[in-house]
Amino acid sequence: MITGAPKRLTRTFIACLLVLLCSTCMCGCDLFKTTKDKPTAQTEQVEKKSGESATESEGGKAASDEAAKPSSGESSSSSASSPSGESSSEPEPVPEPEPEPEAATISIYIYVDATNADRGYFADMTVELDEGATVFDALVATGLPFGGSSEYVRSINGLSEYDYGKTSGWMYSVNDYTPMMSCGSYVLSDGDRVRWYYVTKYDDM
Repeated sequence: MITGAPKRLTRTFIACLLVLLCSTCMCGCDLFKTTKDKPTAQTEQVEKKSGESATESEGGKAASDEAAKPSSGESSSSSASSPSGESSSEPEPVPEPEPEPEAATISIYIYVDATNADRGYFADMTVELDEGATVFDALVATGLPFGGSSEYVRSINGLSEYDYGKTSGWMYSVNDYTPMMSCGSYVLSDGDRVRWYYVTKYDDM
């Protein structure tokens, strides 16, 4: 039979044992909790690094995409060019130069009369001249040698002024009309008749 002292001892021992068990359980829970939390912290750190890497990767991809995009000038240049590098618009054809129109010509009848000097006719022909030609041009077209200029003709075919007196010399008429101007100023028309004639006196006009 157990006495009172051993009963108290047994109770004390049981109480200590319960306290020890409770302490052990609490420590075990804290240890389990700590052990369980550590991988979680590591996992969070890994996830954080993964998130940063993903952010950096997305940033790098965005930067590379931005760099790959052509600028507005390049875009317009590439759109204006064909894949072969040539302009998409065909070059305008160079117009061929138009041929210059041929100058209109006129037909002039001319004769050089030296009958007043008993020399007959030096010329009696029809010549083709450019439009706008003058009486002087008609004389040149005969091919006869002459002295003077378009302002005044002194000699034709060796017959000169003053050869038959002080009033002798060369004159001209157009369609039997004697113009009072130099032979280089009178412009002829198609079909005109030009007469160069030598006079020895005023009555020969």
